[in-house]
Parts: sequence; C-alpha cells; structure tokens
Amino acid sequence: MAPLVKTLQISTKEIQDPDVITKCAPRTYDIVYLRVVQYTVLHIFAAYGLYLGITEVKWRTVISFCIFLLASIVGITVAAHRLWSHKAFKATMPLQVALMLCNSIAFQSTAIDWIRDHRLHHKHSDTDADPYNASRGFFFSHIGWLLVRKHPLVLNKGKTVDMSDIYNNPVLKFQQKHAVVVIGLCCYVIPTIIPMYFWNETFSNAFFTNVLRHVIGLHLAFSVNSFAHLWDYVTTHLSAFGVTVGAHRLWAHKAYKATLPMQVVLMLLNSLAFQSTAFEWIRDHRLHHKYSDTDADPYNASRGFFFSHIGWLLVRKHPLVLKKGKTIDMSDIYNNPVLKFQQKYAIIVIGLCCYILPTLIPMYFWSETLTNSFFTNILRHVITLHATFSVNSVAHLFGTKPYDKNIKPVQSLFVSFASNGEGYHNYHHVFPYDYRAAEFGGWLNISKAVIDILAKFGLVYDLKMASESVITARIERTGDLNAL
Repeated sequence: MAPLVKTLQISTKEIQDPDVITKCAPRTYDIVYLRVVQYTVLHIFAAYGLYLGITEVKWRTVISFCIFLLASIVGITVAAHRLWSHKAFKATMPLQVALMLCNSIAFQSTAIDWIRDHRLHHKHSDTDADPYNASRGFFFSHIGWLLVRKHPLVLNKGKTVDMSDIYNNPVLKFQQKHAVVVIGLCCYVIPTIIPMYFWNETFSNAFFTNVLRHVIGLHLAFSVNSFAHLWDYVTTHLSAFGVTVGAHRLWAHKAYKATLPMQVVLMLLNSLAFQSTAFEWIRDHRLHHKYSDTDADPYNASRGFFFSHIGWLLVRKHPLVLKKGKTIDMSDIYNNPVLKFQQKYAIIVIGLCCYILPTLIPMYFWSETLTNSFFTNILRHVITLHATFSVNSVAHLFGTKPYDKNIKPVQSLFVSFASNGEGYHNYHHVFPYDYRAAEFGGWLNISKAVIDILAKFGLVYDLKMASESVITARIERTGDLNAL
C-alpha cells in the first residue's frame, strides 16, 4: 500500500537535473510513519520520566542522569562533530573507543551516518542538499527532517562526500557493525541497570528518566540545526523582554511582582539588551511619565521625531531633566539587591551578557566564525535599541488616541509588533500601572503573554489591571471616540 504523503508541486528543473542545488524548491514529503510513532512514543516516555524525576527518583539517579547526559553531549560535540566530522584534532585509540561509547550513549544514529550527514550539511548548508535544511523552517530543521524520507539531492550529493577516513576507522567500523548491541547497551540497558543494581531504584524510575535523558540530548543536538540559525532572532526577543517585561513593567511601573530568581533572569536579559543600566533606564522612564512631552521629559517628543527617537542620547540632558530627575522616588530600585548588583558590576555583567556570551556561544556550539558571530550580534543589539526607541518616537506621534485625546502618546500596531507589545501607548500613559500595557492584550502583546505564563508557574504574582468600568469611564471622559 502506498504511503500517505503531503503532495506539493515539484520543480520541473529539479526533476530534470538532479545536480541543480535548489534552496527550498517545492517537494513531496514522504512521511515515514514508523519514525513518527517512534519519536511520539519516545517523547511520551520522556514526559513521564520528567514527572517521575520531579516526584519520585532518588538523588543518586539524578546524578546518574546528569553523568550520562554529559557523556552523551561529549559523544556528539567532542567526538562525532569535532574529532571525526571536522578532523579538528586527533585522538589516541583508547580515547576514540571511550568517545565512541559516549557517542553510543547519545544514540543519534551511528557515528558514520551522523558524520556523513554533517559533512553534507556543511558542504551544502541550507539548500535542498542539506539533510536538515533550515530554509524549510524551524520544525523541519529541528526534527521534521527525521520524519520524512530524504530529499533526492541529499541522497545524490551524499554519495559525493569523502568518507574514506571514517570508513577506515576501526572504532567506528566496530560501532557500525555491532550497532544494535553497542548502542542498545550504552544508550538504554546500562543507564537503566546501574541505578537498579547499585541503589535499588525501581525499573520505572530508572528507565523513564533515562529516556528523558536521551530525549534532552537529542533536542540539544537538534537545536544546532534549528536554533543556531535562529540564534539572533531568539536573543533579540529575549533582550526585548529584559526591557519590556523587566525594566518597564516590573521595575519602572511595579505592575506586578516577581520572585528573586525571576528577577535575576530578567536582570540578565536586561543586560543582554544593554540600554544603560536598569537604574538609569527606570529613572528616566519614571521621569518621562511624570513630565511626558515637556522639557523635563528625557525623550521629549515635542522636539520632534529624531530627538525623541535617538537624538536625546546624543546631547547633554536639559537642565529640567537633571533637576526633576532628582525628585523621582527611586528608593524601591536602590534597595533592590538584583539591580544593585547589576549597577555595581555593570561593565562585567553587561559586557558578558550583551557582547561576549552572544558572540562566543555560536562560535563554540556550532563553529560560527568570529566575524559572523560578532557582527550579527551587533545587529541584534541595534535592532533591539531601535525597537525601544520607536516607543518614544513613533508611539508619541503617529496613531490614534481612544483613551485620552489630550496627550501625545498614541496607539500604534507597528510599534506593538516591533517592541513585543509596547505600542498601545495611549492606553499605557493613561493606565501605566496595568501590567498588560493595553486594554485587550492582543496577539501583538507578546510581553503580556510571557507575564501570564510566568504567573501560571508562580514566578510572578500580584498582577495589576485597570478595571473595565474605570477604562470605560475614562474613554467617555477624555477619549477620541472617532478612534474606537
């Protein structure tokens, strides 16, 4: 019986000439249902393993879990990737045997298959000859490529990859020949038996937490294929949350409260954004709300688009900004131990979070060049800066005023899109204490969604909102009814 497939039109050029390397040509996805079932069951078992790991397993089993996870990571990153795929160093025979065993613990196919696909990935990166072509989207590059039959170009070009060094490696030949036994023992049998034999762990606890370990290892490796290509996109949003969720809604407006660990995370994300220290950002923002669009407002929109967007950072502050800034109550911020730490060690914390780590991580985990990693990180930083700047400029000049027609701040969907939900600015200036920074939240208000999720896990609490009756009364009193 023919397999059910998702059929799309195939490029004529692709059919006629298998040597033409396309980037993301329309294709037929021939789903391998056995693998779909395999990975589904694996993830169900892993979810149960997570439950057992939280509720029942012994602490020794947790340590065993960590040791085997670390060994599996080494088996991929040190062995299959750097030693064998890229020949970045050489290893003695005993060490290669140890690394092969670690690679078997990881179980991401045999090392020979893994290496061939990886060399092909580097040779034809993000094209249809790349097994995990990121041009086909996050899901495909993360795990989808394993659930369908390989593209014809992958099969065709895979035969051209030089694998002579690997096929002649006795350690890898042994693993390939005895794959079922070696990988079965290393990945499942031994990691399950050790907790049962040495500290009387139950079979269920030992087996299902080991499956969890395997699945985590798989997704860590898959993330290099998917997340690595989205690294700057993800860090852009994370840094934005450090401003919108952290500096703005939590600390500047006290619209909700957060646990100490959550505050530490938000401080690090705020440092990733690097828009001065949180101390200075919060003081300027509170001043902006108190004296909005006057000479005591640091980014006074009455002085025009350029000044409110970035010009205010290029000149010395107006005397009124300096004078009124001293009157702003900052006692809660000055007494916050997390923000005091950032202020005291600003150069180190912000330097590491904004520039050093975002540059080193791509270099270390997926062998990005220094130039590519550094300059794309600069781009990420600049994009985040301008997204925030747009709230001060665009959202004070171009839009509607349904809540208060007498003030400059406006509602701007463009700014909401660019800044993770900060563009409902007419509402925000009328109800600055509302954690939503908008009446309806909306699909563009990602920051609200993040806060809601954190609240469900108890990481944030005491979320403040303006009541419906208060909002309605304000609209009737000062709103531009034509804007509704």
